[in-house]
Amino acid sequence: MKDAFRYGPQVGLSPEDEEKHYAFLVVGRRMSMEDVPLSRRKLGELVEVVAEAGRASGLPLSLIYMSTTVNWTREPDEVIDVWDLSEVLIGIVVAAATYPGDPVVVRRDAIAAVNVDQLPDALWQELEQRHGVSTSEPSLYLACSGWTVAELFPGESPYDPSGQCFENADERIAATCAEDTTPGVRLDVGSLPAEMKLRAFYA
Repeated sequence: MKDAFRYGPQVGLSPEDEEKHYAFLVVGRRMSMEDVPLSRRKLGELVEVVAEAGRASGLPLSLIYMSTTVNWTREPDEVIDVWDLSEVLIGIVVAAATYPGDPVVVRRDAIAAVNVDQLPDALWQELEQRHGVSTSEPSLYLACSGWTVAELFPGESPYDPSGQCFENADERIAATCAEDTTPGVRLDVGSLPAEMKLRAFYA
């Protein structure tokens, strides 16, 4: 799976990620954050489930937290306040951009090469049956991690590196932000242009 990015079994949950800003395109599922009380230790257990599924399947699976953990308690077993919890995606990262940094060119055929049918059913079954966590139907998502805005523009959209912005904001295909009530935007691969630009910047 040469077009997939290997970010390890988690992004956004470690203290090192608190100052980082990512934009992702992810083939995967959204995980419900309301099914069970979540602590740092419980989330670590879910990350290990994802890691084991990745080892078993040979797929570069990741659990991506779509915000920042800067306001979380440091106590591993203390339940995290629901108001401090954002959304999680689990799947395969097919494109990534970071801030600081320029937009990354993404091709639709590279995204389409990673199909939702490749995601292991056993992973979702274990999350639900052993951990009480449900997931949505698989899809392609535009996602952010860290205190970040993620944007997707057509490939021909001009970008101004000095101002760190696209010249025509109304050309934007999709955007999501860590501040959104429900970050992460579903995308239809077939409706995307042949070439796009993925961008992350500070929210």
